[in-house]
Amino acid sequence: MKFLSILEGIASRLHSPWRAIVFIAAFRIPVFLYFSSQFARYWPKHQLRFFPFVEGNDTGGYFLPMESFLSGNGYESLCRMPGLLPIYVPLRLLLDEPGAKVVFVLLQLLAGIFAVYLMAKLAKRFFGNTAYLIALLIGAISSFVGIWDHFGLSDSFSIYFLVFSAYFAMTYEDASGSPKSQREKLGLLLLSSLFFTWSVFIRPVHLVAGAGLALILFRSHRGNMLAFLKTGSLYAIIPLFFVSLWSWRNYGLTGRFIPLQDAISNCHKSYPLHYVHLRDFIIRLGGDYQRTTKGGEMHWFQTDTSRKSNPPFTARQYCSACGRVEMFELKRLYLASENGNLAMPDREKAKTELIAKANFCRDQYAKEKPIFYYFLNPLLLSRQFVFPDRLDNLPFPSRNAMNTWQFLLKSGYFLLLLLVNLSAILYISFVLVSRRNYSLLALAVIPLAFIFVLSFWLGFIEQRYLCVTFPFFLLLSTGWFSEHKGGEKTNPGT
Repeated sequence: MKFLSILEGIASRLHSPWRAIVFIAAFRIPVFLYFSSQFARYWPKHQLRFFPFVEGNDTGGYFLPMESFLSGNGYESLCRMPGLLPIYVPLRLLLDEPGAKVVFVLLQLLAGIFAVYLMAKLAKRFFGNTAYLIALLIGAISSFVGIWDHFGLSDSFSIYFLVFSAYFAMTYEDASGSPKSQREKLGLLLLSSLFFTWSVFIRPVHLVAGAGLALILFRSHRGNMLAFLKTGSLYAIIPLFFVSLWSWRNYGLTGRFIPLQDAISNCHKSYPLHYVHLRDFIIRLGGDYQRTTKGGEMHWFQTDTSRKSNPPFTARQYCSACGRVEMFELKRLYLASENGNLAMPDREKAKTELIAKANFCRDQYAKEKPIFYYFLNPLLLSRQFVFPDRLDNLPFPSRNAMNTWQFLLKSGYFLLLLLVNLSAILYISFVLVSRRNYSLLALAVIPLAFIFVLSFWLGFIEQRYLCVTFPFFLLLSTGWFSEHKGGEKTNPGT
């Protein structure tokens, strides 16, 4: 096809790493600048004190301990691991706080450009030039991960470092069957381990990616268990060393073993115990626990005080012991527990009753509808997680206040997200059925592990948590395109 030939021609001109990086930057930087202008116009001004550095609700949790470290008081946090410390502190030693935070977001932008390039290189390795160009272009223009480059949060660096780790692990697998020196192979292995550890120290949930990385290493030795154990032991040195240091520090401060971070109940005062129990009940019903999701279950519990309004629950979410009436009773108790006009004893009584009733309804639902409780509801949450019904986190006004360009851009980004995710899932299914390309399937375990842990097991379906899957799904989606559009495949794997 002529169109594919054109794509191949363009891709052939981007073989040079620097040409490819300039190509990505030519799209990524204007996208960054555009969204910076949108943040400046629509975002709350108190979160733009160090613009273009944007503060989120969790920013203080990451940056205040680092400022404490700089002031000589140590890293005062058990709730946020110090993964950003090696990035921010050197900047802060050279610059004042505003300057350091501006450079921080620019480094996130730069890391994102390199992450796109490395993932595109893997696309080329598996599927050829056309897939390489598609990965470069979509990775460069997409805002799904890139929007977090503006924020002083954990998202961008943790995701990009995980991409670096996966890339070096896959390159190590290639090197295992090549004449490269042992020093080169060891370097690739340790680089993957270093960036994996760094990613975990920024966002501990990234530990689940270890399953996919372990499979990649296992594949590199063609199933030789002894060789895999030797390699795995080398790989584990860096994470075990730093986690041991961190755990030792935490034990010295608290007398408790805290290998990653302290319990949520000790770290997030906005998640009081009665709220956590109600949230868990909603999740087990297959509901949306996010407070800001209009029409969602948690939103109904906390905002609509009318008994005449219909709860956003379906028949599958009710059981004989807890139906519509009980939902209104739970709602009444939750609103009472949050009502600052009530006397404290009345609020505490409401909290106690809410916890007891939410737990009772959860247990009764599990007994009466175990298939829904243990399997179907988590599956529905996973579907909602991977294929959401909206796109969050863009700094645009409400739908009614958007101009035409904003509406088209947000709609286009939303459709792109769905297309990438659908293509990736289809390709994973294709690989499983065709029983080939197991090397790439090992890589696919990384995003699938996140989906399983975050949505199926925990029920956390915030789109922010889905971002880590996007670079990997983008790579996999180019495989679907390659299979159905005749793309050249350079290394289909076995």
